[in-house]
Amino acid sequence: MKQHKCRQMFLTKDVEKWLKDLGSEATTVTEFLEEGPHPKVKAAIQKALDNVNACAISNAQRIQKYAVLPKDFSIADGDYGPTLKIKRHVVSEKYKEIIDSFYV
Repeated sequence: MKQHKCRQMFLTKDVEKWLKDLGSEATTVTEFLEEGPHPKVKAAIQKALDNVNACAISNAQRIQKYAVLPKDFSIADGDYGPTLKIKRHVVSEKYKEIIDSFYV
């Protein structure tokens, strides 16, 4: 079995700057997740969700819960198919614990 080295997922410069402006020092997704929910970051995400949800015409279109995943989706990890469509069954199995936590 082929072993993969553990990769740190670095934040884009824009996201890193945005987080720094809000008071977070995280430079990787791991650091961001370990840091815990920074109050200003959480408020900024909630404000963005509120803006998006204001345009929703039904509850089914509203974002009610969210999670920051530990890494980006990729073709190499099998999250995308060859036409760059997300493989829902793969993603839902990979992040089953996180998804299930939405319904507790």
